[in-house]
Amino acid sequence: RVDASVSNGILSTAIEYHVSAIIMGWSGESSFYKTVFGRMLDEVIWNSTVPVLVGRLTSPITSKQRVLLVIPTNSLRTHLVQEAIEAALLTAQAIEIPLKILIAGQYKGDLIKLDDDGSVELDMEQLSGDVVGNVIELAQPSDLLILATFGSQRRFQSSLGRIPEEIAERTTASLIVIRFPSV
Repeated sequence: RVDASVSNGILSTAIEYHVSAIIMGWSGESSFYKTVFGRMLDEVIWNSTVPVLVGRLTSPITSKQRVLLVIPTNSLRTHLVQEAIEAALLTAQAIEIPLKILIAGQYKGDLIKLDDDGSVELDMEQLSGDVVGNVIELAQPSDLLILATFGSQRRFQSSLGRIPEEIAERTTASLIVIRFPSV
C-alpha cells in the first residue's frame, strides 16, 4: 500500500477492509518524547475508529497459563467494561486457559452476565489503589496481562498514566493494551 506514512497506510487499509480491530506489536517502552507507545503506534492508536490492541509478547501465546485482565479506576466507560471482559474471555477460551479479572470497585456493580460457556476457569478480584503493585504481586512470567482503556491520548494518560510501561519494566509477563475508540 502506498500512503503518506505507515500509520496512514494502516488506518486506510483498516477502513477499506472494514476491520473490527487492529493488532500491533510493542517493545514495552515508549521510544519518543511525549509519546505513549512510540510515534507510529501512537498515530494509529489515537486515530483509529476501531479497537487497537498493542502487545508485547515475551513468549508464544500458546505457552501462556492464564489471562490477567486489569481494569483500573476511570480507565473505561461502563459499557466498554463488558467489551473488555468479553475480549479477554475470548482470548482465554481460544487458548484454553483461566481468566482472572482485576477490576476497580467502581465497575463491579455494572457487570452483566458473562458469555462464559464454562470452558474457562473465571476469577474476579477487586483492585486496590496501587494498580502496578497489585499486578506485579499477582503476575507470573507465564501470564498474558491485558490492560483496557478508551478515548484520546490525554484521557489515556490521565487514566492509565505510565501503568503499561511500569508493568512492562517490572515483569516478564506478556502485556496487551486494548484501546477502545471514543464513543
